[in-house]
Amino acid sequence: AWNVQEEPAYVCNPEENLVANGSFESPDVAGGSYDIVPDSNPLLSWFVVWTNPEDSGRLGLEIQDNVAGAPATGAGDQFAELDGDHPVTISQELSTEPGQEYEVTFLYSPRAGRTSSDNELYVAMDGTQLGSTLATDGTGNSNTAWEEIARTFVASDESSLLSFVDIGNDTKSEER
Repeated sequence: AWNVQEEPAYVCNPEENLVANGSFESPDVAGGSYDIVPDSNPLLSWFVVWTNPEDSGRLGLEIQDNVAGAPATGAGDQFAELDGDHPVTISQELSTEPGQEYEVTFLYSPRAGRTSSDNELYVAMDGTQLGSTLATDGTGNSNTAWEEIARTFVASDESSLLSFVDIGNDTKSEER
């Protein structure tokens, strides 16, 4: 007789954050200002593409530090704006365990003074939208109004592509 020892089941640590630079604290921008940071900056840790093809503007992720609203309390000094020069999609590869369920928790705020059609975005994993599209009216707001959102997914591979996709109006195109 003999026994085969089974490997212990993989257990996800709910306290472990798999997302690099999730609070967008790097690179640091000056207080009261913003910068559009290209994804070639290794401190950013996010891949950035325009949601729709563009032929002008600076491709990158707009990082704000108390310039067009306050960051969420306890979440750092900076936050990302997905409609900098044009709407962008940001993505990051996460190490995952196939078959395991994960929860993506993030903070979302509509831009103050902007309609819900200017504040539309969704989160996706490996190109599949998780949950409903977020679209909140910020026209009555004079500042950010942060809300915690949670989405779950089951990993199908050892890496999973997390994306945040801005599908709202292109405010730069409106200004042209």
